[in-house]
Amino acid sequence: MDTLKQSMAEMVKYMTENGLKCESLPKIKVSNKLHEGPACLHPTGHYEPMTQTITIYTNGRHEKDILKTLAHEMIHHEQNLRGDLDEEKMREAGDGYTQNSEYLREIEREAYERSAMLVRDWTDNKKKQ
Repeated sequence: MDTLKQSMAEMVKYMTENGLKCESLPKIKVSNKLHEGPACLHPTGHYEPMTQTITIYTNGRHEKDILKTLAHEMIHHEQNLRGDLDEEKMREAGDGYTQNSEYLREIEREAYERSAMLVRDWTDNKKKQ
C-alpha cells in the first residue's frame, strides 16, 4: 500500500504540473471495501463535488488501474473547481446519467480522455527516469 500511495502522490503532482488546473487538491480516501455482485460491475471510485473528496476502491485491483481511476476523478475535481459540477448542472445525475444527459456525457468524456492521456504521459515519463 505504501508504494501505491507514493505512486498516487507522484501522479497527482505530475498532473498538476502538466495541465491539470487545480488551485486546491481534493481529499483522497482509499477504500478496500468488498462489493457484492459481479466484479465487472463493482465501483472503482467516485468524486463528491460538495466535499471535494475522491474515494478510490482498491480491493482486487491492479495498481495501474487504481491510478487510472484516481486520474479520472482528479479531472472531475478540476471540473468542479471551474463550476462544471455545480448543484444545478448535476440535477440529472443518477442511474444512467451518461445515457440520459448530453451535458453529463460530455463531462465523463472529458474525464476519460484527459485522464487516459495524463496517465500515459506520467507512465512514459516514469520509464525514462
